[in-house]
Amino acid sequence: MNRVILNGNVGNDPETNEHEGSPVANFSLATNSYGRDSDGERVTFTEWHQCALWGRGVEAFMKHVAQGTGLLIEGRLRTKKAERDGVTHYNTTVIVEQWEAHTRRNDADGTAAPATSEEAG
Repeated sequence: MNRVILNGNVGNDPETNEHEGSPVANFSLATNSYGRDSDGERVTFTEWHQCALWGRGVEAFMKHVAQGTGLLIEGRLRTKKAERDGVTHYNTTVIVEQWEAHTRRNDADGTAAPATSEEAG
């Protein structure tokens, strides 16, 4: 089984383009975990995840998500392998299948309201 669930903040405004005639939104998501350093002080560890949302849900996603938006996503991992100058590089992307924004982007009255992938139809 290949499933991933992440809850974090969008690191950059999503960028859209088309791949093989299908819309795709690419963005980064920052997640945090917590631990202690050698002195016992609490520290935050931030992980950055590259994410992609494909298909008909891209339009609704772009209406609600921007840099800084709190976002819960569920999807699967896809890792691609590439050779450059004799060195093998791996790039892992989260393919988003469902999402829920904790706040909407640019609400007219300034209030926060949830938005989900279900709005895409």
